[in-house]
Amino acid sequence: MLNSSKGHNYFYNDDLTQRLKAQAIRGAGVTVIAQICCHAIQTIGFIILARLLVPSDFGLITMVTVIVLLLQNFGVNGFTEAVIQKENINHQQLNSLFWINLGINILLASFLAILSTFFAGFYNEPKLTFIILIMANSIVINSMATLHLALLKRNMLFYYTSINDIIAVSISNFIAIVLALKGAGYWSLACKYISFPLATTVGAWIFCSWRPGFPSYDTSIKSMVRFAINIYGNFCLTYLQRNFDRICIGKVLGSPPLGHYDRAIQLTSMLPNQLTFPLTNVALATLCRLTNDSIKYRHYLSMIFSMLAFIALPLSAIIAIIGKDLIYFVLGSQWKQAGEIFPILGSSTGIIVLYNIHGWLHISFGRADRWLHWSIVAFVMTIICILIGLPFGLLGISYAYTISFFLLLLPAIGYAAKPGGIKLALFISAVWKYFGAAIVAGLLCWFIMYKIDYSAAFYLRSSVLFRIISASGFYLCLYLILVVALNKSTKPIMQFMAILRDMIPKLK
Repeated sequence: MLNSSKGHNYFYNDDLTQRLKAQAIRGAGVTVIAQICCHAIQTIGFIILARLLVPSDFGLITMVTVIVLLLQNFGVNGFTEAVIQKENINHQQLNSLFWINLGINILLASFLAILSTFFAGFYNEPKLTFIILIMANSIVINSMATLHLALLKRNMLFYYTSINDIIAVSISNFIAIVLALKGAGYWSLACKYISFPLATTVGAWIFCSWRPGFPSYDTSIKSMVRFAINIYGNFCLTYLQRNFDRICIGKVLGSPPLGHYDRAIQLTSMLPNQLTFPLTNVALATLCRLTNDSIKYRHYLSMIFSMLAFIALPLSAIIAIIGKDLIYFVLGSQWKQAGEIFPILGSSTGIIVLYNIHGWLHISFGRADRWLHWSIVAFVMTIICILIGLPFGLLGISYAYTISFFLLLLPAIGYAAKPGGIKLALFISAVWKYFGAAIVAGLLCWFIMYKIDYSAAFYLRSSVLFRIISASGFYLCLYLILVVALNKSTKPIMQFMAILRDMIPKLK
């Protein structure tokens, strides 16, 4: 039976600091395993819904979610980091943040409802008006869980947040599939995006025993509010940076092409989200407590760089190699256009994982202002790339989106690390061997598996499933051999296995 954290002192964590390493490893283990479960559920739902619905259904809902998710994340991206980053916090401060967050989100939901006809006219889709009016409610619902989840994360109670995520993902996907089977079309997707924050909020109030009091305002939270606004301002720019392509496609090419692009980029973003989102809370809670110890901070940061590069870069290369076959096998022949652009988008997946780390550095140093400044630069760079690629259709936008992250990676890490006196050389030395191994192994695998004709020797060469399994297995073997050769030891592999062993037993 699941119990809430009733009786837990959310505002005292001196004992947590004393056992930081153990809590960080345990938290990482819990969140990664939970995200694997969520990923599996999402993937199953993704496949089923892709076969029950048509690309235009996904395109239509994507037009709405681009703006709904932007507003829905106010507070989630801002107050969450402010609560985690704050050294000391009390009930009065948290109560004030709760009511400020709720009030602003009510205003945002009302603002979106008023503009529903404008967005319908912008995309020339009359159906969007009513869809937006319904989905705007998710903004208010989601805001009611923000401070509860932030408290759990601040205290490294990731077991509760992880269980909550699994339950919410399961409920939202189940509802969407049932409605799709009953012929609800795009409404099944709309209900999915409403039921997820609803289930999350209910779970957050069950697992976190803290309760807000009557509306009040504590003047001591001014710095936290400023910090949160900077974080959310950065989120807005980052979000628009990563969704400007969808807006352009929806406006210029329409809902069917947008549906293909959305499915391809959703699959592409699954890996960065599954790797960085669960680790973000653990990494922030750890890094924020190490800022006064530069040696430990650099050591922990180098370990993060190395482990994420070791995992993400080869998976990125695999997607680039087998992407077209994977789309055909998983989603079916009706998603052929998505299969053409998926390998292009997938080639940047590992780079996006590493790029996301720059946000951890800004927050841990308490420099949300610098993060906001960088986001402006990244936003402008991405818009330029997308506009250059737009005349060339989906392929042009896909290449532009991918290239933008390669251009931004090193400047982003270097700029974020500067307040801590950390040189870019730390990042380069931690990842270059994995990057080189991933590139060389990818080129060899692509040439051997896809450019040489083995049809006379192996009749299974024509099987899509065979190509996916054999190419993936062959690539991983090449990659690990090159990693061992470049490092002149098996130490990276052993370190990865050791971290896994430390994470899993802690769950028992």
